[in-house]
Amino acid sequence: MVRVLVVEDNDYERQRLVQIISNNIKGIKIYEAEKGSTAIDIIKNNDIDLFLMDIELPDISGLKLAEKIRKLPKYEFRHIVFITTHGYLLLDAFKKIHCYDFIVKPYEKKEIIDVVNKLTRAVANSKKNFIKNREEIRFKLKSCILRIYVDEILFIESRGRNCLIHTKNKEYEISNYNMNKMLSILPKSYFMQTHKSYIVNINKIREIDKRERNSWTIFFDDYDIPAFVGNTYKHNFIEKTN
Repeated sequence: MVRVLVVEDNDYERQRLVQIISNNIKGIKIYEAEKGSTAIDIIKNNDIDLFLMDIELPDISGLKLAEKIRKLPKYEFRHIVFITTHGYLLLDAFKKIHCYDFIVKPYEKKEIIDVVNKLTRAVANSKKNFIKNREEIRFKLKSCILRIYVDEILFIESRGRNCLIHTKNKEYEISNYNMNKMLSILPKSYFMQTHKSYIVNINKIREIDKRERNSWTIFFDDYDIPAFVGNTYKHNFIEKTN
């Protein structure tokens, strides 16, 4: 399933886009937003693969919204297609946002179908290849070998001499593993220690609450248990996630 977000403030134009896509392309789920704030809520609570975005929105420009999206680690390389009547803004779109393509209004139905079809096929193929090549870590338990896909890990919590691995669907307690030992087997590109008792997958972060002075709270999509950022780890955390 490929998830597409259509961001367009004009009700008629938005419904037209949704209808064109849903009637002509299979294997997709479409989300709709009429303004930037709604789009941000949707992307924080869902995993969007492709964005079709109007450059003119009532509360924020499409370019500014795309910049915000690009700052979220998991959306750094997702496909963004701008829909606009303002050709002079397109150079900024390519330079700053690295958008995939643009469609100029008024557009033909075929233009939408061709672009979305091409990108949804690319996303679907990428997901298939990703599943084939998923990285896993293994732990030797008393009765079996436990295999966990690395991309499923939200965060890891220290519990005395043990570690508790949090995934969206299950928790796994691993005996005789400390933070250093766990860090040594995880990809350093997107796992980092954020607290003496926490290692976090930065690609899974939904939101960071910085209101507490001593430690920040990290929230994840579809998961109620948070992780934390300690004072001594804040500088590295900011550098890694900005």
